Amino acid sequence: MSSETSNPSKKRQKVSLYDESWEQLPEFRDWLEKSENEDNARCRYCNKNIPIYLAGMEALRRHAQTRFHHSNVPVFYGPKPLDECVQEARELLEPIAKKYKWNARTKIHFVQAMASALPDSEIAQKLAADMSLVDIDDSDDSNDSD
Repeated sequence: MSSETSNPSKKRQKVSLYDESWEQLPEFRDWLEKSENEDNARCRYCNKNIPIYLAGMEALRRHAQTRFHHSNVPVFYGPKPLDECVQEARELLEPIAKKYKWNARTKIHFVQAMASALPDSEIAQKLAADMSLVDIDDSDDSNDSD
């Protein structure tokens, strides 16, 4: 018997290499990128190589379900800067103030009430600190019915 005889019972395993089209799939597009090694994919969230040689896309799906991956999603995006959140809050407040015809003094009192009701909210606190009675211009005083 020669040592070159192959064992017919052994199956050849399918080999998966990285496919850039995976990056366009909704389930992967935010975090998947090509690794230096085509046998791997790379997770941007986890900063980790994922072996895809034998399992292909299924390996990516398994990785996406791990606690490690889920714990890194917010870390990747990071929180918005406080000033950006405060500006968004101001922009959300404006249509409400217009709808109910609030003058500047009423807006300030509303924001101060929100800051009192939500003492742990950095956004409400900063918005209240930024808005003061100094911000009221003379045109608002003429319409003031407080």
